Amino acid sequence: FRKDLRVKARIEVLDSFSAHADQMEMIEFLSNLNRERLKSLFLVHGEKDQQEIFKSVLENHGFSNIKLPKLNEEFTL
Repeated sequence: FRKDLRVKARIEVLDSFSAHADQMEMIEFLSNLNRERLKSLFLVHGEKDQQEIFKSVLENHGFSNIKLPKLNEEFTL
C-alpha cells in the first residue's frame, strides 16, 4: 500500500466500455431472445424502486413473468 511498483505491461484505457448496460441496451439484448423460450425474467441487481420501474418498462415492451426475488427466495425452473 502506497508503494510504487514498476509495471511491465502495456496499459490501455477504454473510456467507452462498461460492463453495465443501460435500460435500452438491456431491452435491445432481450428483444433478440426467443420469447417462446424465455419463461421468466429475474431482476436481481439495483435498488428496489429502480427494479420496479424497469419491470414496468419491460412489460410495456411486451415482456411478462418478470420476477423481483426477495433475499433467499427460491424458484423452480
